[in-house]
Amino acid sequence: MTKQYWVGEFYVDISRNQITRNQESQVIAPKALSVLTYLAKNQGEVVCQEVLLSTVWPDTIVTTNSLQRSIAQLRKALGDDGKGQIYIKTHAKQGYSLECKVQWSTQLEQIPVQIDRARSTHHVASPSAMSYWKTKLPLFVIILIVCSFIGVRFVIPDESKLFSVGEIRALTASDGKEFASIYSPDGNYIIFHRFSEEECVNNIWAKNLKTKQEHKLTEHIDSYGSHSFSPSGKELVFIRTMNCEKPIVQKKCYQLMSMEFAKALIAPQPMNVLLECKSSEIKSPHWLNNNNIAL
Repeated sequence: MTKQYWVGEFYVDISRNQITRNQESQVIAPKALSVLTYLAKNQGEVVCQEVLLSTVWPDTIVTTNSLQRSIAQLRKALGDDGKGQIYIKTHAKQGYSLECKVQWSTQLEQIPVQIDRARSTHHVASPSAMSYWKTKLPLFVIILIVCSFIGVRFVIPDESKLFSVGEIRALTASDGKEFASIYSPDGNYIIFHRFSEEECVNNIWAKNLKTKQEHKLTEHIDSYGSHSFSPSGKELVFIRTMNCEKPIVQKKCYQLMSMEFAKALIAPQPMNVLLECKSSEIKSPHWLNNNNIAL
């Protein structure tokens, strides 16, 4: 049985219960890795929950909560927040599918290129280089000692001036998952996403920090991404992810949307499409002071 494979840019090592990317490894629960491996073997196909439960938890009575926790752990490790669902896609009332390309390793000794690259090249120092370091090493040691003294004496701040947290308080108290919060430019509102675990989509909300009143800004629940205010605070831009009606080179299409914030506080507003991408991904909009939007 193959113990290693690639999911996109992520290297999966079942024997070590690890997922690695850019030399950073994460330890994943064995059951979660088993779920990922089964989805990888059926890449692009919808695997129902019953099949995953019977395969990963054989002869064990478990609820779908165990499977959902494993999916959530995998999405976190893959950097898939569940909104865009780039890697693991949820099919309502059907199951899950692994959308990213999978490459299987046939050699057990194969290791990720990112990790091996730093270790695969060895250099032999020439006699002239060794002589150089013998003469310069004492000087470097002296400089290091002096710099350490200066750092301890002048750089380390006074502990009495360190930042301290006086109180942490919850701003929302719902059963949903809230995330991606930002403040309005005037500081009176906090804007955030409220995520539905059942449908794996979200709405954009605003909360008045003085009155504690909440306002739903979007008309319909959807896959909304990060957002940004215009410098005046009158408009809000954000990313919407959806399935392409006629896929060109990718299954997901991305739209840069905008809405009038003041009107949305009164009632959910329709959105304006500023930009649509069917052959690339857009994310992280940032409204600049010159009224341009950076992505």
